[in-house]
Amino acid sequence: MKLPSILLANACSALFIADLSAAAVVNASAVSDGVANMCPTSPPIPQAMNPHEYEDLVKYYKYAYAAYSEKCLFPNQANGVRVTTSVFNNTVIYGLASGAGYIAVDDTKREYIIAYHGTKSVNDIMDDLKITLSSFSVSGITVPEAVMIHTGFRDVYFRNKRHDILINLLTKEFERNSGYSIVTTGHSLGGALASISGVILHRKFKVPVKIYTYGQPRTGNAKYASWVEDGVDRSNIFRSVNKNDPGPTSIPHVPFTRLNYMHHGTEYWTCGDGNTSDDTRECNLPEQPNCSRDIKTAAPDIGTKPHSNYFGLADNLEFCDQRPL
Repeated sequence: MKLPSILLANACSALFIADLSAAAVVNASAVSDGVANMCPTSPPIPQAMNPHEYEDLVKYYKYAYAAYSEKCLFPNQANGVRVTTSVFNNTVIYGLASGAGYIAVDDTKREYIIAYHGTKSVNDIMDDLKITLSSFSVSGITVPEAVMIHTGFRDVYFRNKRHDILINLLTKEFERNSGYSIVTTGHSLGGALASISGVILHRKFKVPVKIYTYGQPRTGNAKYASWVEDGVDRSNIFRSVNKNDPGPTSIPHVPFTRLNYMHHGTEYWTCGDGNTSDDTRECNLPEQPNCSRDIKTAAPDIGTKPHSNYFGLADNLEFCDQRPL
């Protein structure tokens, strides 16, 4: 099927250029996104986010954003987090190009954090543009035939045996640390990878999994959205959208077509002027009306702040070891 040029242009400029801009400002100071209050004033009005859950939403964003910088990959031990060579070696697991990320261990919370960055390379851009839906298979897991995901996201996730290496590493870790849970997190393209990774790891290891994504584009069809929610459970999915961020709508939802993409729940939409739980609304249904789906997205250019500036943060130094690699 020939894809409309306007769709490709929207995807390329909104999702990819904004990601490259995000990577460029990792070490910048906190700034405002310059976007006015967008919270709905007429029913149905989604409820404000739980303050404790909001704290975690911000915390795991810092992990996701740390994956962008080659000088900021290692979470700081002062925050109760460790990185060991048995769990993570950046050049071995993901490399520094397409689909890069890292794995951290929080022994206090007894969890593994798997973080993915968004678009950083030309290869990422080429993968992002593969927007047809494709089926996929995973050894040891039954994936329903009707479940389909973005072809490029699938390719990034499985390329160079990344999935197999991840499974092998976690298998060894769970032999030593039974009772640990998993958190997957990522920004933009990384959010899509965190979604795919999260549902697969939950079904593989049968352990509690939470998924935190930020500016995640639609990743699969309606069957995929249901598969994620039924497996991980919607209460453990935190899909964050910042105001009129173009990332989540860069791949459109066109019902009853071959491009029948759909978001999974639950969306947490930061629509207010500030960066508090009261400014973030809980949207429990996929593609829920009166949430970010109904907002005209920002102009997709490098100056677009909503995609690269979540929670007023343009850095994550709190979680980073500043030594050079």
